[in-house]
This record gives sequence, structure tokens and C-alpha cells, in this order.
Amino acid sequence: MLNIIWVLLMIIGIGGSIALGKTDMIMNSIISSAKEAVEFAVGLIGIVSLWCGIIKILEDAGAVKWFSKIVKPIISSLFPSARKNEKAQNAIVTNFAANFLGLGNGATPSGIEAVAEMQNNIKDVCLFLVINSAGIQLLPTTVIAMRAELGASAPVDILIPTWIVSIVSMIFSLTVFVICNKLFFRKGGKV
Repeated sequence: MLNIIWVLLMIIGIGGSIALGKTDMIMNSIISSAKEAVEFAVGLIGIVSLWCGIIKILEDAGAVKWFSKIVKPIISSLFPSARKNEKAQNAIVTNFAANFLGLGNGATPSGIEAVAEMQNNIKDVCLFLVINSAGIQLLPTTVIAMRAELGASAPVDILIPTWIVSIVSMIFSLTVFVICNKLFFRKGGKV
């Protein structure tokens, strides 16, 4: 549906510029926007690569397994289907760590792996997706990098508002999950 909306907006925009005789203006805008988009994306590659690399190094060095053992009681109580599944626990820890550092794209592979490992329990998958979507971010690195790339004078000044919004959204999301859980789920996570 979203693709249809984008196509309609493009057709209306281009059609309107042709009707108003502003085709040169729209072409210049398209070319300059494409150039700016590429420069912006290249600027973000560095920070995202850095943090994804750090997460991978921590994973390869065994830090994820070590931290997974520490938080195992919490993960086991939140996600019963991951209680005896070390692969699921490691994927959950990696995903939460990447989200905690504000690396949404870096968290995606481990999130997919965690969902695949817990797919037999829909309740655990739903809870994981709720926590993942509304996750608390200690350091929103991608947003800070975007603000720095776009020339913000103090790109880090969003930390406190980010923490507040993250905590409020997590509380709200978990409240909605608990309410829906009581209304829709039966014992054992089956719908």
C-alpha cells in the first residue's frame, strides 16, 4: 500500500510541475536530492560500521555468551521458550545490546535469529518484538551520527529526551502487551 502512495505522490508532483511549466526546477531538485542522499548515506556508513563491528568483535570474543550467562535468569523468565536454547539467548542479548546502542539496522539479523529460535511460542515472540520495538536506547548512535552529518551544533543534546521517550514507550508498550496477553493468550503461549 505504501508503494502505491509513493507512486501517486511522484506522479502528482511530476504532473504538477509539467502542468505549471516547472520541469527544469523539478529535474534540478531530483538531481541535487539524489546527490545529497548519497553523501548522507556515505556519512552514516562509518558510524554504523563501527558499532556493528564492535558488536561482532564482542560476539566472536565470547563477551555475548558471557553476558548471556549473567542475564540468563532475566531472559529465561521473560522468554520461557529460550530457557534451554543458548542460541536464542545469545541472539536476544546481541539484539538488545545493538538496540541499546541505537543500532537498529545492526540489531536486525540477531532479531530475526531470535524470532526463528522462539517461533514455537507466539507469546515469547510477541514480547520480544514489543521490547525490541520500544527498546530503551542508552546511546542513539545512528541519530547522533545523522545529526552530526546534517550539521547540528550539538548532536548529542538529544540524549536525555531519548532516554525519557524510550522509558515511557517501553512502559506503555509493556502495559499494552500485558493487557493483550490477559485478553488473548491462553496458557502456554498458544492463541
